[in-house]
Amino acid sequence: MGTLKFGTDGVRGCFNKTLTIQDVMSLGVAHGHLLCRDYSGEGRPKVVIGRDSRVSGDALMGAYGAGVMSAGADLVDIGVIPTPAVAFAVRDLKAQGAAMLSASHNPVPDNGIKLFGSTGKKLSDKEARQLEELAGRWQELPLAEGVDVGRLGHNESVSENYRRFLLDNMEGRLDGLKIVLDCAHGAAAPHAEELFKAAGAEVVMLSDIPDGERINVKCGSTDLTPLCEAVVEHGAHMGFAFDGDADRCLAVSEKGIPVSGDHLMVVMASELKTKGRLAQNRIVLTVMSNLGAEIALREAGIEVARTPVGDRYVWEEMDRSGAILGGEQSGHILLLDRHWSGDGMLAGLVFAGIAAQKGVPVSTLVAHIKEMPQKLINVSGVDKSRLDSDDAVLQAIKTAESRLGAEGRLLVRPSGTEPLVRLMAEGPDGALLDSVLSDLKSVVEQRLSVN
Repeated sequence: MGTLKFGTDGVRGCFNKTLTIQDVMSLGVAHGHLLCRDYSGEGRPKVVIGRDSRVSGDALMGAYGAGVMSAGADLVDIGVIPTPAVAFAVRDLKAQGAAMLSASHNPVPDNGIKLFGSTGKKLSDKEARQLEELAGRWQELPLAEGVDVGRLGHNESVSENYRRFLLDNMEGRLDGLKIVLDCAHGAAAPHAEELFKAAGAEVVMLSDIPDGERINVKCGSTDLTPLCEAVVEHGAHMGFAFDGDADRCLAVSEKGIPVSGDHLMVVMASELKTKGRLAQNRIVLTVMSNLGAEIALREAGIEVARTPVGDRYVWEEMDRSGAILGGEQSGHILLLDRHWSGDGMLAGLVFAGIAAQKGVPVSTLVAHIKEMPQKLINVSGVDKSRLDSDDAVLQAIKTAESRLGAEGRLLVRPSGTEPLVRLMAEGPDGALLDSVLSDLKSVVEQRLSVN
């Protein structure tokens, strides 16, 4: 079926290049076919669809929706809305599945599809592989005819219901706080200001026009510079930056200093433990989380588990172990006692609520978290599928690990969402990290180049 493959967070690619109309429609047919095949209720199964603001969203919805409805399922459009709101809408509207059209933090030309099951949770690897196989032979699948063809509907109540849901699940109130919100010209833009004002905050907005042409461009969670400057300029207590589909959140202190997802989770975990509400006294991080966060958590008596990169893998480990808090350094944070999906705006509300209750500046809240120097390099123009089989690359990785020693850490992995190999090194000596990564990058480029 061409290039359509599920990565760590759904299907993603450059629209009309690596993510084609044909691929998108075939996936819609496959998804609709499965839902219709397994549906035992009255009428037709219902699929919720939302999207971020990027310009290709309407075209993507047309292709995907055509596939779903041709298979016999109804489609309910809930508009430009965050990914976690789509997960919420599955249960709110009693739907059998959902699709979020977004490429998250990726550049404007990219787009993608995140799929959810009837519980509002993302599909498992097994379910994703099944859809890949069916989409590859979509022309063999039965299509609906006559009055059995699916219909397109719209629902405008989900946004308000979702905001009430978030307000019911925040931590305290935000009265007296001035907060800057950078919406990345994305899915949070139509919702964040009303939400945080309803929580009691005075709000200053940045990048809040969801025109689709500027999503993630020098703003939001991929570039904190405008937020850092605005927090200081407006004398705000803190700021939050969301990505294109608002499932991740990063923060900025009152001093204009970035606050990572690791910092946010350490503060949340410590507060929940103090209140006796941190299930299992456990938090789930990914392999990318800074060692300094793990040290701070262990000093607080909190157990740490690590998973591969991807909030879906974090969720699976949390579900297995009974943990209620977990996430990624990049700002994907799951609070499973409040929502079954990672949610950037919820994370911001909860962190701000804790800060308000403590009555201390954000810089003071995170001062005890001493980050270990961590360097990350993305290597493009390479065949990431050969990463685990090239002997020279594998030897170079061993050499790099040896140079970093017992106090260092190396992570080499193919990106699950982009055509890149990611190299991350962590340790007390920044100069050594630079040298190790430079040498390793040269080997990866030479051995895996596609040029």
